[in-house]
Amino acid sequence: MYKEAVEATYTPYSKIKGYDYTVEIKDNVLTSTVDANYKKIDMDEFKKVDESIEGLLSKNKIKLDLLKATYALTGATCKTEE
Repeated sequence: MYKEAVEATYTPYSKIKGYDYTVEIKDNVLTSTVDANYKKIDMDEFKKVDESIEGLLSKNKIKLDLLKATYALTGATCKTEE
């Protein structure tokens, strides 16, 4: 039930190239993983799915420090490859 609800949250993002997600349950723990390559993502397409991304952009590019801070507020872990 929870897995399906989380998957439904990410379904609108499924057609955005550079944005992949997985949801799995192991040992009664649900883990949701997003792999977002912000250098490849078409931000105009992303904004159609999630208008709130606008606040994390500067000149249509992601503000990494602000993104990390936002993830931290939600308890998410952000790993980057620079």
